[in-house]
Amino acid sequence: GNGGTNGKDFVVLSLAPDETERWCWMSDGPDHADDECFSVCYGGGYVYPAGYYTEGDKDITIFKLSAATGVSQWRHSTYWSYDDVGYDIVYGGDGNLYIGGYSGGNGGANGKDFVALSLAPDETERWVWMSDGAGHQDDECFSICYGGGYVYPAGYQTWGDKDINVFKLSAATGTSQWRYE
Repeated sequence: GNGGTNGKDFVVLSLAPDETERWCWMSDGPDHADDECFSVCYGGGYVYPAGYYTEGDKDITIFKLSAATGVSQWRHSTYWSYDDVGYDIVYGGDGNLYIGGYSGGNGGANGKDFVALSLAPDETERWVWMSDGAGHQDDECFSICYGGGYVYPAGYQTWGDKDINVFKLSAATGTSQWRYE
């Protein structure tokens, strides 16, 4: 962003099948600090990039962009306390969005908390689900997928060592069904 003087910018690029650039969309958060996009999904004629904006702290941030033009429709940020980052996003078969990442939770005293959240297409927050591993250290979700009315966030939780964890959550409510470690 701006030659590096304002930190990183949130960037989404659309390419045609022949490598031709269709559009490039950039956004510099209000603090002109680091803002990053880590994942993009497509659904219903729109592109949904996810990452974080820095507004004091890092906030999980999702945009809705027109797939045809790159014009922004809305922006949703979590505005929770402490640093929060969205690493992955999926457009579910039910037409809703599911985002996985971490929340700085409790000021980072207990490390990062594993987080999944769901948004409706109009950006309404449907539910938020968090998990702090038994070690009360860093826990992060790096990937999330949707299938059969459930969401499966995957990453690690720290229970002494960092252990691979996969959860099964109800797509409708965010209620945990099980955890695989």
